[in-house]
Parts: sequence; structure tokens; C-alpha cells
Amino acid sequence: MQTTIKHIVTSFVNLRRTQGLTQEYVRDNWHVDVSNIENGRNYPGLTNYLKLCKGYQISGGWLLILSEMVDDQQLSIDEMEYIVDNWDQFDEYAHFLSDGFTRITKAKFYKK
Repeated sequence: MQTTIKHIVTSFVNLRRTQGLTQEYVRDNWHVDVSNIENGRNYPGLTNYLKLCKGYQISGGWLLILSEMVDDQQLSIDEMEYIVDNWDQFDEYAHFLSDGFTRITKAKFYKK
């Protein structure tokens, strides 16, 4: 799980830089102090994770799934970074998959 968190943090750093945002901007506008998260001193808690996903306009669920796929070596870190950096191209497809995944998961969970 620690590797997954590192991939998520790396994605957040890349997203911030790609979007031309400073740590100060994120802190002042999204109320998340990313300096300690980005340098590895702190992990992003759930609230900050969700704030960052919302601010960067990326699905938190899919970011977690992509990170776990890298951990399981189903996806390279470069492929993950490409998907995250080009999220707008994958977003509609991800929503389609997410809806199907949610239905399948609920069906398995509630199956008696």
C-alpha cells in the first residue's frame, strides 16, 4: 500500500506542475498544504486526497485503481502518468467502466 501512496503523490505532483499551479496556490485555494505531502513527510489523508482529486479534476477512485495496477505490475508508471496527465481523454471511458464496476461489485456484495 505504501508504494500505491507514493504513486498517487507522484501523480499529484505531476498534475500540479502540468497545470502550472504552485504549492502556495493549492494551499491557499484548496486548503491543502501539499509541501509535506510532496516531500514524503506526510501522507494525504482521505479529506485532502478528495480535495486534491476535485481540484485536479480527476476521479479519486480511478487514481487509486491505476496506482494499484502499477503495484501489481499490470501498468507501468509511465503509462499511469500518461493516463493521469491526459485524464480528459479517458474520463468518459472511465465513467463507463466505473459504472459497470460499481454494479458488478454491488451484485457480488449483496448476492446471497
